[in-house]
Amino acid sequence: GSIATLEDTNDIGFQAVEVIEGASFEAQPVAPGIWYRLALGGITGHKDLARDTGVIVAPSDAVAVADAVIRIFTANANRADRNKARLKYILDDWGFDRFLTAVEEKLGRRLVRIDAAFVAPRPAYDRLAHVGVHRQAQPGLNWIGVALPVGKLTVAQMRVIAAIARDCGDGDIRLTVWQNLLISGVPDARIDDVLANLQAAGLSAETSALRAGLIACTGATGCKFAAAHTKEDALAIAAHCEPRMTLEQPVNIHLTGCHNSCAQHYIGDIGLIGAKVPVNEEGDTVPGYDVYVGGGYGVDGGIARAFREKIKAEEAPAVVEAILQVWQGHRAAPEESFVAFARRHDIEALRALVAQTGEAA
Repeated sequence: GSIATLEDTNDIGFQAVEVIEGASFEAQPVAPGIWYRLALGGITGHKDLARDTGVIVAPSDAVAVADAVIRIFTANANRADRNKARLKYILDDWGFDRFLTAVEEKLGRRLVRIDAAFVAPRPAYDRLAHVGVHRQAQPGLNWIGVALPVGKLTVAQMRVIAAIARDCGDGDIRLTVWQNLLISGVPDARIDDVLANLQAAGLSAETSALRAGLIACTGATGCKFAAAHTKEDALAIAAHCEPRMTLEQPVNIHLTGCHNSCAQHYIGDIGLIGAKVPVNEEGDTVPGYDVYVGGGYGVDGGIARAFREKIKAEEAPAVVEAILQVWQGHRAAPEESFVAFARRHDIEALRALVAQTGEAA
């Protein structure tokens, strides 16, 4: 639907697709309708997105197929080497054909494969659709996307969210990949109550185009591996950029603290990964980042390219601002997305444009 998923960043990805008339498998017609396409091997921290297997799975069969995939993985993974204990490495070693044959043997039947020409194009997605008030399929009910500041909630706010879900919704709270949450089953008559209670708790069902896609891992505040305070620095980037520009369309800015890439910096429009920045010849360092640009997921799937290395954390807001200003000022058209703009330029050209913007400032 309109809420984009990140199925191509996972070891196992199921992405809903529409199979159109005329599809067949082994000379037998395949029923048109909604299926899942199966993608395997995503591990973005190692610069790899999940690859389409050509297999489609009926929704009723998804659990059984996932179970078989996991059982083949656990039986054959190199569990002695943490750096190699991911599905990607079995696929690299075996190849997809051998792996899928093993899955079929575990299932006891063939997986359905169809030509990509019989899969309808993926619909455009709304990057802001996970925030705000939205109609559900059920008449008179709504789901409300609550914007959280880089995924952080206080205990008091958690209790308010729980009370809202219980008293105004269907009791469910759903988490999103954008570090926000959804409250579902809210009747039309209770929408204003939900919004007022959120506001009283310091929360909102609205956010800016920049903050909607601002993602940060735990960072050095709570993780021994992180080289920077990602959540704090993400908020500093937003506070710096928002008064200086108005974005007509959202961007994804991902800050991750280390090479485990919990915040998936390689698929952000702009990705920052924590780095220790040398400050003198004695080897002293301060927290900072390496910066990447042009990553994407789904229809825009691709790994970001290195843009700058070892900038101090306090320099990150100005660097991000300059990158965004260059996009805003040099787009081929107002609707050109950041990822399209970034991929239209080689890195040296982008660096030159950003340097000029910085000097002008």
